[in-house]
Amino acid sequence: MNEACSASSQARWVTAIACTAVPIARGLRRPAPAPRLALLAVLVVAASLSGFIALRTPAWEANDEPDHMMNIEKLVAGNWYRIEPNAGYAPHQPPLYYLVAAGVQKALGRSAFTVKPQQGDAVVENGQFGHGQPQERNDRRRLLPLRLLSIIFSTLTIVLTQRVAKRLGADDWSAIAAAATVAFVPRYVFSASFVTNDGLATMLGALVTLLLVKLWLGDHEATAVRRSWRLPLGLGLALGLLVDTKLISLPMVAFVGLAALWTLRRSPRLAALLVVSAAAVSLPVFISNQLRYGDPIASRASVDYFRTWIPALVLQIHTTDWLVKAVGNGFLTSFWYTSGWNQFRWRAITYVPLWGLSAIGAFGNVRRRGAYRGALLCTLVFASAASSVWVLAWNTTQFQARLAFPGLAAFGSVIALGWQRWNTPRWMAFVLPVLGFCGTIYAINADILARYA
Repeated sequence: MNEACSASSQARWVTAIACTAVPIARGLRRPAPAPRLALLAVLVVAASLSGFIALRTPAWEANDEPDHMMNIEKLVAGNWYRIEPNAGYAPHQPPLYYLVAAGVQKALGRSAFTVKPQQGDAVVENGQFGHGQPQERNDRRRLLPLRLLSIIFSTLTIVLTQRVAKRLGADDWSAIAAAATVAFVPRYVFSASFVTNDGLATMLGALVTLLLVKLWLGDHEATAVRRSWRLPLGLGLALGLLVDTKLISLPMVAFVGLAALWTLRRSPRLAALLVVSAAAVSLPVFISNQLRYGDPIASRASVDYFRTWIPALVLQIHTTDWLVKAVGNGFLTSFWYTSGWNQFRWRAITYVPLWGLSAIGAFGNVRRRGAYRGALLCTLVFASAASSVWVLAWNTTQFQARLAFPGLAAFGSVIALGWQRWNTPRWMAFVLPVLGFCGTIYAINADILARYA
């Protein structure tokens, strides 16, 4: 009997060891920590590139950086910026980013200063502004913490993109490819290096995309009823904050809001919660504009201001040719790279492999019937964000594709998920981000190191 018990005990031990060994063996064959380490590597490399650009680019040699700083410093001084003569290029922008940046300035114990870059020779190869003056070092010292703030927003955007791809059904490595695709868009790497509200808008756009995908794919239905309000509440707050950062993001906000309300059509209380939370956060901006300028989005006041003080930015004649050709070409080229105050660009042929790989990857989502529901949603999210480029071009001469960056998380996720559905070797999904990385290195060398000694 003892021998039987002993044999039975030994059998249980053998079974237990076998049950433990099999998962370990599988884990050794495909190490679980590898994707996490890869994501960490993407974050470190992207932050390092942006950090290097932030350190090596002289003060003010970035798109609208002096104008964003003017708004920040007015808030630091205890005043509110507004549309008025000599207010720069950004007095019409909503206040959220500037309040955050002013809070950083206050936390560092820095008082307000007058933003007045020294003019150099007009539009020469080494930049628009003069450098080497006594205040240059102080200007750079002022800018660096706020440039670092943009890098933090960029890092969060990359992480959110990885989460969006996972929610869409991407495997671990495809989700990393999605994050890397966003991380190494050269234009975004440069944008994440400077003082601008684009970084916060892009991060909030990624957050909005993630929450919408979770809502759309029904994750809220698996949540306990007592907690089901958290997702629409969070999405509503995020939409409101995006409006508070960039009013030009309204097309994306409108689409996401309508998609969310359609998803919640059978839950009137949750739909109402979404609307009320978004309105509670965004209404102060609309009310402030109405009281100041007689227009909730300050459109007429902005156009009049730019027509008087910066007439080169105002479109005088509206034509189909402008909207289709100029804006189309401008979007296709400026999405991947421009730098400085938009004077550094690549030849058009450079963008062919980048857009080609993007299109091939995205098309992979239509190969499997019923598998592209989430991918289609994200495609429409990106399209709504990109429509802001055309909205701005209706009254101005500007067609900068960085306005579409709030949809970057959707853009990268759709492409990576498509490569996964092509059933190609895993490395194929990383060709696009590798090209983006190489393009970023080239741009740093050509447009920073070679120009600003």
